[in-house]
Amino acid sequence: CAAAESALSLILRTRPAQPQRVRVEAMKSLRTPSLPSGLRTSSMSRSSLPPSPGASSEESSAQRCSARRSDNCRSSIQETIQEKDAGEGQPAIKPPSSSFVSKARQNVGEAYTTQKNKAQYRTDAVKDGVEEKKFDAIEKVIDAVAQKEIRKSLTADPWMPKVVVSKFDELWATLYPQIMKEVKEVYMSTVGSEGKAHKKLIKSELDLENWPPPPPPYRVLRWICSKVLYSINPADKTIFYTLQSHHIIFVFLALFPYGVSTVYWFIFMLCMDKTDEYQLVSYIAVTRTIWFLTYGVGPLLTGFFSFSICSIQSSCESSAPGVSDLDLIASMALLFNVVSCYYIHLKYRRQVRTRYAQYLKDKADLEKGRVGKVEKFRSSPYFRALLWYDLALAITFIVATVAALVYAVPQAGADSGSFAAIFVEGGRRIADLFTLQLAWRGRIVIRLATVSVALLYAPFIVLTLPGIDYLLLKLRTTGYDQAGRLHLQLSLKDMKAKWIKETTERKSLKKKAAQRVGNVKSRIADKVSRRSTMV
Repeated sequence: CAAAESALSLILRTRPAQPQRVRVEAMKSLRTPSLPSGLRTSSMSRSSLPPSPGASSEESSAQRCSARRSDNCRSSIQETIQEKDAGEGQPAIKPPSSSFVSKARQNVGEAYTTQKNKAQYRTDAVKDGVEEKKFDAIEKVIDAVAQKEIRKSLTADPWMPKVVVSKFDELWATLYPQIMKEVKEVYMSTVGSEGKAHKKLIKSELDLENWPPPPPPYRVLRWICSKVLYSINPADKTIFYTLQSHHIIFVFLALFPYGVSTVYWFIFMLCMDKTDEYQLVSYIAVTRTIWFLTYGVGPLLTGFFSFSICSIQSSCESSAPGVSDLDLIASMALLFNVVSCYYIHLKYRRQVRTRYAQYLKDKADLEKGRVGKVEKFRSSPYFRALLWYDLALAITFIVATVAALVYAVPQAGADSGSFAAIFVEGGRRIADLFTLQLAWRGRIVIRLATVSVALLYAPFIVLTLPGIDYLLLKLRTTGYDQAGRLHLQLSLKDMKAKWIKETTERKSLKKKAAQRVGNVKSRIADKVSRRSTMV
């Protein structure tokens, strides 16, 4: 028994942790402790055999004492094992804590979401692949028709020079694949998984609770901003609604020359949502188009007649085109618009960088399974080229105007050979420009520069055409509601559905109001009849 106790205590001290199976085996072995053979045989023979009849009482008492010692040995070993288990930090099983349960639930939820997003991504990829194959089949038919019919008809003239035919072939080989690529992107963004997500957003936009009424007139700034934004870019109406409502006043202010439109578009720039990329692009394109019409085409048509009249009357110093103070103010307003609009340029470039960084982050989350789909990053190289073109026009306009005022316009009494005198005279003319004291020749130069630059803004008209904007800009169109908040642009079908809902709700509200008025009138009539009866 002493040898078993020492061996067990040695094992428990040297081994840090006993597996449950080893403990169970040890407990089983305690029932028949492995002692030396001689000792076990003698002890077992003494304890198991009954005392002989002739044996003395001393021998029987010794046998009983040996049996008690073996029982005490087993119990002491069991207590040692229990104490060691308790000392090793293995208490009885307790229920898990609330933090452990919540963390486990969170881990299970994240794992489920990851698998669900991966499955959604695989499903969308398969569906997009099917739609791409459909478009490829249609594209083969379009290529056959375009190559055989359109291209051959354009080069079918037998007298066309070979140089023109070869250049046309080069242009066709360059532009046609690019056009089909753009058409395919538009098709996939409409029919694919991105188009379905966009349709869900449009469906949520049809809820009338998301379209609040205009702010009250006593909130002056908010009311002005809402009217300015909604009159030019409504999300749920077309231009014909604007022309038939009171918003036509604000449209007229946006097109009125002589600096009035400058104030309007400056207020529009302050009130617009500068976090939306499409709004920034639309502002740049629309303002350039309006400048092309109001500062380019309009003065070009009227300037011919006014110059003809002044040349006949020999009064060009007072009635030539661009000589009046209003024309000079209009030219200065265009200069202010060009300079202030580059704030929108900077905001647009920042939004593109922010969107690209978000796209990279979403793409990494998609690979890890945190999201199910990611919208492709699309950026228009044509618009980037137009921005550089716009910057070159602005610099050319400013430099050419200053150079014309300093050098090109002759001035009586100025020494043409002295650079210092020319520089001083040019500085005086620039100061006269802002004080409206510039001579008539200088005003004509300013007018000529303004008309020339405005006519060069013609490429921006393409971005304002319906249907072409998404093909070139790669952006979802947005607009404003009557409260001045940003929304996705609704299609004509959705606009009609929303208008029907609004008309139905307006009729129901009028009917309820009429019922309330009728109830009030009936109550008043009842009270009057009761009083007359009492009288």
